[in-house]
Amino acid sequence: MNFFSNPVAPAHVETDQVIPLHVWDESPLYRRIALYNLKVFDDVLDPEKLRSSLETLVSQRTWRKLGGRLRKKDDGYLEYHIPVQFTKERPAIGYTHANLMDVTKDEHPIASRLPKPSSRPAIVGDPDETVDLACGPGCPTSIDDYLYTDQPLLGLHVVSFKDATLVTLHWLHIACDALGMKGLIDGWVRAMKGLEIPEQQGFDYDPLAELGKHPKEAHKLADQRMTTASLLTYAAWNGYSLARAKKETRMVCIPGWFMNKLRSTALKELAAAGVKDPFVTENDVLVAWWSKIAISHLPPDSDRPVTIQVGMSLRKSLEKDLLLPDKPFISNCFGFTNLLLSSKDLNRQSTGETALQMRIAVNEQRTREQVEAYQAMVLDSVAPLPVFFGNGNTYQISYSNWTQAELFSADFSAATVKPRDTPLYASYIGHCQVPFKFPEGFIIVGKDMSENTWFCSYRVAGLWDVVERELKAFQDIDSAHFAPLTCFNLFKTNSNSMESDLEAARLSYSQQDDVFCDGFLKNVLILTHDTSISDSVQGLLNSWGCSNAFLLSSSDQVSPGPYFFSSSGIYSAWRLYPDDYDAFVLSTTPSQTDVETYENLNASAFGSSSICIAVPSRMKVLPSSEKPLAGLRVGIKDLFHLKGVHTGCGNRAYRRLHAASTFSTTGVKKVVDLGGIIVGKTKTVEFGGSQEVIGDWCDYFYAFNARGDGYLASTGSSTGSAAGLAAYPWLDVTLGTDSGGSIRDPAVAHGIYGFRPSHDGKDTPDMLLPCGKFHTPGFLARSSRIMLKFGRHWLGAHPDIKRLNPTRILFPKEYHAENENVQAVADKWVTGLASWLGAERCDVSLEDIWDTTKPASLSKSFVETFKSTFINLTYHGFWTDLADFRDGYKNKFNENPYICKVLQMLWYVYTATSMDRGKSLSPDEVQQALDEIILHNNWFFENLLNDQKTIIVAPRYKLDYRDEYYPSPEKRNYVGWDSNLHASLSGAPNIIVPVGQCSYESHITGNAEIFPVSMSVIGPKGLDVALISLIHSYNTENELPESVLTGRQAFATS
Repeated sequence: MNFFSNPVAPAHVETDQVIPLHVWDESPLYRRIALYNLKVFDDVLDPEKLRSSLETLVSQRTWRKLGGRLRKKDDGYLEYHIPVQFTKERPAIGYTHANLMDVTKDEHPIASRLPKPSSRPAIVGDPDETVDLACGPGCPTSIDDYLYTDQPLLGLHVVSFKDATLVTLHWLHIACDALGMKGLIDGWVRAMKGLEIPEQQGFDYDPLAELGKHPKEAHKLADQRMTTASLLTYAAWNGYSLARAKKETRMVCIPGWFMNKLRSTALKELAAAGVKDPFVTENDVLVAWWSKIAISHLPPDSDRPVTIQVGMSLRKSLEKDLLLPDKPFISNCFGFTNLLLSSKDLNRQSTGETALQMRIAVNEQRTREQVEAYQAMVLDSVAPLPVFFGNGNTYQISYSNWTQAELFSADFSAATVKPRDTPLYASYIGHCQVPFKFPEGFIIVGKDMSENTWFCSYRVAGLWDVVERELKAFQDIDSAHFAPLTCFNLFKTNSNSMESDLEAARLSYSQQDDVFCDGFLKNVLILTHDTSISDSVQGLLNSWGCSNAFLLSSSDQVSPGPYFFSSSGIYSAWRLYPDDYDAFVLSTTPSQTDVETYENLNASAFGSSSICIAVPSRMKVLPSSEKPLAGLRVGIKDLFHLKGVHTGCGNRAYRRLHAASTFSTTGVKKVVDLGGIIVGKTKTVEFGGSQEVIGDWCDYFYAFNARGDGYLASTGSSTGSAAGLAAYPWLDVTLGTDSGGSIRDPAVAHGIYGFRPSHDGKDTPDMLLPCGKFHTPGFLARSSRIMLKFGRHWLGAHPDIKRLNPTRILFPKEYHAENENVQAVADKWVTGLASWLGAERCDVSLEDIWDTTKPASLSKSFVETFKSTFINLTYHGFWTDLADFRDGYKNKFNENPYICKVLQMLWYVYTATSMDRGKSLSPDEVQQALDEIILHNNWFFENLLNDQKTIIVAPRYKLDYRDEYYPSPEKRNYVGWDSNLHASLSGAPNIIVPVGQCSYESHITGNAEIFPVSMSVIGPKGLDVALISLIHSYNTENELPESVLTGRQAFATS
């Protein structure tokens, strides 16, 4: 071999398509960086599925450049040589696979060292230790490995373990940046799922070729750009660290709770400094906080200049003229925001101040004009390299934030060996680059599904040791250093005995508060005017196992109840309950900085696969005239917006389309204003429509019904709101929505109270409720006392204080129960109610009344007249009211959103565009349905509910199983009438009252089980609270149970 010969590129293939690099990809810096992106999946993936789907993507016409071979022209510029057809000899991608299926990931000597999340800010690993797993045999490590081989630009390396899979993509930086990688991975996932792959823009043309050639203004920092002399000085200062010094890389994990605390502290700092309505992003705060740590090796009083350089994608800025917003752009398209300050200032000022300076710099430098000005300076350089600002001795800290690429949210479930019902996200994403390792370039990889933020960097050897020492300062805020404490407030006690007051308070806590337990008595804080503890009190505390007692004589800041405390402060205790019945979508807790804002709590415990719901102490906040609902734990259906939390509407596509809500729906805000605590969002069918059995559910899992054998149907769109109340004694009230029975039917199935308020037939303005003609918010509870308390304060639209004294109870024969046992329960309850009221029970026939009072021009029966009214307007509403969702998703992602089969049926029946599922509704048919509502309501209020002395009752029960097989939705019969629809059409208030239970033979357990029986009561419009009060008074004055039980039976059996 001749060691003095130059390497030779493979011979040019005449049939290859030759495409030059884009202007902004042709950078000497990008040439020197090969990127390796490692994803860890805690499931076994099919390597062949991964390979073939990626090849499918790269084989698409506008994606073929990723399979190109890199070649250098005589003038030194680069170009892609793309095979006219990818073959086994010249494949679309580089591919290697390591089969280690005989061991688990944690049994492998290298994989076991992969970083894992930490409970506090910490260095969690060295990515270079696992580089052998990320890089397969023969993987390229420099540009020469591409230029002088037939290596495709994009490569895939898969490592298969018994319980996990490591997936690495590798490419030369000239191919794309982080958001380009997002487009690549999104396309890959679509190929895995067999979905349509969007065209990529810029395949054989350069949409950014003119960028930087037409500046309209000077860059904000133009006068601080480094001169040639400064650049030479910079090279002298940093040449060794850039080129020759030994580098070390580390991965850092910042837990979500710490990031939240960091940002809330920064906002408080700014508010204290007099900044009005301060706003900084989480990224601003992270950069500000970490930059201070990054210079911690410099003398604290150093005046050395510091430049914080933050990479930013330019795609949004260029969408109005150069880029198309609805097509991926797999290329390099980013610039930089720069903030100049001194080391002394960075150390001196608060994190909030630096974060605000960063936010101002971002806002000023990311405008379209400033982007053009920056890129003009790059074109003006000797080589297309980032522009440097400041002095020659500037300490440069660079950040590349990949958070917007959402790498952790890519769902690889389509590639698992064994099918799974839940998405599969990466548990860890690592990064390494060769051969050039730029020091002080921090890559923020992103935020995982548990809200942990991950980032890494190469630094000169020894500097990470300094960081390790800095991070130790945060060890004492780790949860392991928190100690339990109970606060007793004795200021308002009348007794003169501290001993008896403390014991009485402890007993009260034990009986009333499920968060409190004796373990919190290890430390005791006593709010009292006394200045010492007697021997008898000390003896009592000792008997409790108390190690420390503190007296405080002047504090109204600490409420009674259980807490945790540490050197950093005192914190309210919350209890985690597992959601074993799958009633909730997510758990929520109030923000520490804004009482109206909530945060998603990602928590699990008890070895359970379900999420956990956090509940606060019942002792912490007690009801008052200003906060009458204080202490109530409330779950809200996932159609309601909650500020700070995503709204899903039961549909993953809708959740993906929208960011976290910036406001709360009026009904939710009212709960919070009145003192209630939102503990979570409950499951709903898609957009409040209809999903009747488990086969109808696809995006989320169908909630379980605790009643009977545990496998009865949960029924109705407010299914999670009802399921939670029937199962969990720690939940007090839930909000739901009701159209044709979406609150009432779940209340019946679960044997709880459900209330649909009076409704005026108008849309609810601040939430997405299709079919606003019928659809309205309401609420559920287990107790008539809670129903009355909650309704009295929440139903602000109907603040009636009238007493309802019906003299007539209509019991239509058409609504009598077919089940004789159910009818017997209903007869007993109605007879008792009539006797207590001194009212007349009237078993009437709707059809007979209709026959004698209907308009003379009509010949049809009541049911025939109105059987299609509700469903026709439902078809219409679900198509028209969801247009913004449909169009918005299509515009953003260039694909149709997924919707369940039932919703597809509703859409397609209305539009008649699929499988001849039904005829399209004409405007005349829609108007006919609206006219039928007017007809029904006029007749209903003239002949049935014609005064405030009448109520209408009907027995209700559900005895369906969750696992039944129904016909496909388009073959089901949605035409018909039931007792729910009177209230839906007329807007009269309707309450579901659990009144008893009956037995049935379970085909699940083989035993006799119990199902609940309810009564539907419709009252005069506008007398909502009076109707609830009537039911509660009947219960209490006749010694009937005013509350139902949780679990298998709603009522105790003798």
